[in-house]
Amino acid sequence: MIISEFTDRDGDALTITTNAEGAWITCTSARDEVTVGPFPFITLGAALAEVGLTSTELHAPTPVGP
Repeated sequence: MIISEFTDRDGDALTITTNAEGAWITCTSARDEVTVGPFPFITLGAALAEVGLTSTELHAPTPVGP
């Protein structure tokens, strides 16, 4: 199982958990939390491609701010 967590400046978090079954995505904000999945990797990849995200953009985000 691999778990990756990303947190923004407000403390909201996005957690992606993967294992052989697929990927779960959890969004957390204050006391609220929602988890969806498991998504097969091929389905998740297709969804990201549909919104125009490429693997290059996911690995090298554009810096924001000064």
